[in-house]
Amino acid sequence: MIAPTCASRISLPLCSHSPNRRNRAPANAGLVLFPKMLPVTDFNLCAHALVEHRLPLYDLGVISRCRLHHRTLNDTYKAESGHDDTHFLRIYRTGWRSRDETETEIAILLHVAQGKASVSTTVSRKDGRVLRPLDCVEGRRWAALFTSAPGKEIDF
Repeated sequence: MIAPTCASRISLPLCSHSPNRRNRAPANAGLVLFPKMLPVTDFNLCAHALVEHRLPLYDLGVISRCRLHHRTLNDTYKAESGHDDTHFLRIYRTGWRSRDETETEIAILLHVAQGKASVSTTVSRKDGRVLRPLDCVEGRRWAALFTSAPGKEIDF
């Protein structure tokens, strides 16, 4: 018999800015227990928590708005600053690509940008690094901040 790898009870931090009020702990509790919770393969991160805890690692100034912009294989959050600057925080899917593969993708984009192509490129954090590990409910995910590419946004 194979032993289960998932706990039957798990504590999850809740976003205090979430419109979903079900299963919400009191504001001062911060955590709520879900009995017999099923494991997850994908989870939305709280945009407000990204503004408070991840985006300050970059020299962006005050973030006036951050929202989930697009979900595909990766989650992309659009962050707007008071300086009319727009950046995109890409949160790579757990298990989709290794750190090395993600770094290769970023290196290719930088190579294309050096050839004067109009592409989005990464923004280094204040410590000079580009990738940031995020420990999420579904496992380790990687985050990278990108500039806004010139041109008009395509509506999908």
